[in-house]
Amino acid sequence: MSSPGAIAALAAAMAAASAVAALREGVRGWPLARDWFERAVSPLARAGSEAYEPTERERRRLWLAGSLLSGAVLLAVFGVGIYLAVLGAVPIVSDRLLAARRRRFHAAFEAGLGPWARSLGDAIGAGQSVRAAVIVSAPGCPAPVSGEVARVRADLETGAALEDALARLSERIGLPALDSVIGALGVAARSGGDVARLLHRFATANDERVALLADSRSATAQARMTGVAVAAMPAAGLAFAELSSPGFTTVMAGDEVAGSLLLVSAAVQVLAFAAIRRISRIQS
Repeated sequence: MSSPGAIAALAAAMAAASAVAALREGVRGWPLARDWFERAVSPLARAGSEAYEPTERERRRLWLAGSLLSGAVLLAVFGVGIYLAVLGAVPIVSDRLLAARRRRFHAAFEAGLGPWARSLGDAIGAGQSVRAAVIVSAPGCPAPVSGEVARVRADLETGAALEDALARLSERIGLPALDSVIGALGVAARSGGDVARLLHRFATANDERVALLADSRSATAQARMTGVAVAAMPAAGLAFAELSSPGFTTVMAGDEVAGSLLLVSAAVQVLAFAAIRRISRIQS
């Protein structure tokens, strides 16, 4: 065998051995990587199911996980240029996802306030103290109210003052409707009164308000989806052209006129999405 052939065979053997070793280490390290990714994306799940605000470290970990996942897809489909172009959007997208999950949690919590207020009113009307009413009301509440009221009950059972436990609940959730219930409970704890009747009236009004908001969202959903689909057509066409002819976007971006038109069209797309979101927003 000639010298170049021997070197090539040796290099191929070393490459094969390295690949086998890398695969073996990858299999061994997969559980650790999977656990890391689960911890990284867990703030998204928690933000939608409980009153949870991620720490800065958890936000950075989520950004890194988003960068790795999007990078794997973009590098495989579009190459390095597109990946670097959208890499800066990962923190923004992650924060928007967290905010969306938080809004969904607030909507679910507000929908459960009516049953909780009604349960509190029943317990207080039956002669129980406000503290006892809060403790016994947790099991009958819908999620996610039941989880947060259970935390209040745990605080009360460990000796915390009622005002402090309710203040922490208000700080975690940050909803004006919840503050109304907490205010009524505070008045009942300090001076009594017909708070049971007030809580029942609040429960009825809150249920009606939640139903009205749900009807409004349903009425605007079709128009909102139509607007988003129309606004996304140019971007979808560009992505299809890139998939059909790899390098098409790079060639266009390299041309002075075409690149300028791409930037203008991207700005118009962003403005269109922002306008659709603002027009279809329903104030709760």
